[in-house]
This record gives sequence, C-alpha cells and structure tokens, in this order.
Amino acid sequence: MREKRWTVEIFIDEHENRTRAQARLRNPDETGLSGTGTAG
Repeated sequence: MREKRWTVEIFIDEHENRTRAQARLRNPDETGLSGTGTAG
C-alpha cells in the first residue's frame, strides 16, 4: 500500500455573534476538498 500525505487547514472567524469555519484538505496533486459552516 502506498502512503499519501494530506495537509489540513482550518480557518475560524467570528463576527457579530456568528462563527464561520472553513476546512481545507489538500494533497500533492492539488485535488482536495473543502467545507464551510456557520453557527450563531
């Protein structure tokens, strides 16, 4: 089995009682995933 390395970035921002988070999952061939969510 071949090992793969992924990089995860998580960004969190708060503004006027609302929180927004974005997560980015990246791999070396630049095919990654991202997701965004809000709460508040």
